[in-house]
Amino acid sequence: MGVISVSGPQFGQRYSINIAGEAPTPQEQARINSFITQKESELAKKIEGRFAPIPQTEIQEQVVEQEPEGGFGTAVGMGIDQLQKAYGSSLEGIGGITGLTGLENYGQSVIEANEQQIAEKAQTLTQREDIDSFGDALSFLSYLKH
Repeated sequence: MGVISVSGPQFGQRYSINIAGEAPTPQEQARINSFITQKESELAKKIEGRFAPIPQTEIQEQVVEQEPEGGFGTAVGMGIDQLQKAYGSSLEGIGGITGLTGLENYGQSVIEANEQQIAEKAQTLTQREDIDSFGDALSFLSYLKH
């Protein structure tokens, strides 16, 4: 009695099959082919069930209210960019100390990317110089409350 390993033709899944001798007889080969076909069909159904597209009736459109430029979310985003910049600086320093130039270069690229993002976001922030009137000040302060 022997055990052979057979790959399924569709997915390449390997199956261990017990046979009577060294090579399968024609009857065993027919049973093997039937078994592999059945297993590959079951596997195809599982895969289709997991990766099938979602029917259009189940998809709901979400409406997201756009935040005004320079708002609280922008400031939080800048804070995150500052943290990422510090992380990049740490990596750059560790790479320089240990002699790992790849790590040092990666840290430098993180720093540069976040400095650019900070500069872009800083242009949209509301600054004290942007407030020209009492109404602007009230508008700015009311936004801070929310």
